[in-house]
Amino acid sequence: MNIQAILKKCSALESDIAEIYRKFGGLYPEARDLWDDIASEEDGHAATLMFASKFAEKGQLPNIVPPKLITYLEGTVDMVDAVNRMIRDDALTLDAALGMALNLEQTVHENYLHEILRLEVGSDVLKRLKLIATETESHAARIKQMMNARK
Repeated sequence: MNIQAILKKCSALESDIAEIYRKFGGLYPEARDLWDDIASEEDGHAATLMFASKFAEKGQLPNIVPPKLITYLEGTVDMVDAVNRMIRDDALTLDAALGMALNLEQTVHENYLHEILRLEVGSDVLKRLKLIATETESHAARIKQMMNARK
């Protein structure tokens, strides 16, 4: 799998995660603002990653793909599927949803992209991708803040 395929897969994951957050907003109205805000930013991440995949297609991004990344991405897909099953089964409390969201924000696919792209800041595309890292860190901080406020 090349960097273009990785970016497309990560874009799809961001869209799936945005949808999970929208579902959380419907399930937990007391935290709807948080979920809606983060879902909207995840949609932006998905669009940015898809945009970047177009540049990768033209060979304008580094084609760095660590061997274990595919396994990590599949693990993230499995995590998203598990969260969706729990939502369908009505098996999540707000606290559990917050914990799962924090795990999603800290996944390897996010961290991998952020780490390699922090090294490459020469193009506008890579700068836009770097913004995803900053926003993801903000998501994790906001989720942790809500978790602490509920204790």
